[in-house]
Amino acid sequence: MRLRLLSFNVQNRENGLNDRRTESLIRWLAESGYDVLLLQEVTDTVLNALEARLPLTDRIGVGRDDGKRAGEYVPILVLNSRFQVAESGWFWLGPTPHIPSRAWFALCPRLCTWAVLRDGDSDRSFLVVNNHWDHFSFYSRRRGWRQVLGLVREKAAERPFILGGDFNLSPRRPLFRSMLKNSFRPLRDAWHEANPDSRDATWRGICGGFLQARVDHFLVSPEWQVLRCAILRGSIESLSDHRPITLEAEV
Repeated sequence: MRLRLLSFNVQNRENGLNDRRTESLIRWLAESGYDVLLLQEVTDTVLNALEARLPLTDRIGVGRDDGKRAGEYVPILVLNSRFQVAESGWFWLGPTPHIPSRAWFALCPRLCTWAVLRDGDSDRSFLVVNNHWDHFSFYSRRRGWRQVLGLVREKAAERPFILGGDFNLSPRRPLFRSMLKNSFRPLRDAWHEANPDSRDATWRGICGGFLQARVDHFLVSPEWQVLRCAILRGSIESLSDHRPITLEAEV
């Protein structure tokens, strides 16, 4: 089973389709050819436009402010009919995971979206989790990781899994290293594995690149063979304050 994924924090576009950058984003995604998209900071207006213009077979996610359409989404978009959604859901990072909420000193409500996808060709399934962790509260990120690990224990006890998204967490942080060495099944940093001698950043920083960092990741369970993982540059960089990261993997 081989698949191609894209994770991209598209930056909240409050003025929706009147923004030429949003139109460019939609055109770029329509031509991307990925099987599964993990997006962050998507508004309802932009998500509806993506659904109208992309060959989606499934869309998973809700707005973080009310659990319906208000606020940013952290959606999983399935573009390849080979993959069927066997299970899916979402939860808020906090002590009330099924109630829209902001907790643990986070500056915004933080939401995680997940899906168990089944490959129609091989009949194998895997768990994919889309994350957008808080940029301010380390406590929220640490406690949120415990929630995500609990989901993985429940849904991926006997299947491979991939964690993706904007973690607002650099690989240099102790939490990142402890995530890789977690007590359930070790994870691998797909970008570092594919580019062991390179340094790059997904968040473009401020004032022309100051403080830029690699905070968007694909973390994969031991079963996956990483064929390619790349941070995309070029014209796509003008569409957001983050660069997209791609993963091609096989199991």
